[in-house]
Amino acid sequence: MYEISLGGDPAGVTGPSDEQPVAVDGETWPDLLVNWLAELLFRFSVDGLVVRAFDVAECAPPRCSATAIGVVLEDEDAVEGVEIKAVTYHQLEVTVLPAHTTIQVFFDI
Repeated sequence: MYEISLGGDPAGVTGPSDEQPVAVDGETWPDLLVNWLAELLFRFSVDGLVVRAFDVAECAPPRCSATAIGVVLEDEDAVEGVEIKAVTYHQLEVTVLPAHTTIQVFFDI
């Protein structure tokens, strides 16, 4: 998601460090995923927050909460990516297995 928005590798983003609590609700795994990504997209759009890691407190329906750890963009005008308008349910797939989780998500750009 950040690679699309930034137009490059998010690991190269510089700026002041920031940590923010993030919590979303959702009755199913797809609901949690869409709500989680939408919240991160909102924080990127409003605050310029690029998340690099999470300290997860809980994550299973009906709630996911964590501390988002990242950086705030120093120069938002330098962003060369494509604006993501929304996270969609179109062809959304979430498969949660004991050993791994796979997801497919499409963004409205």
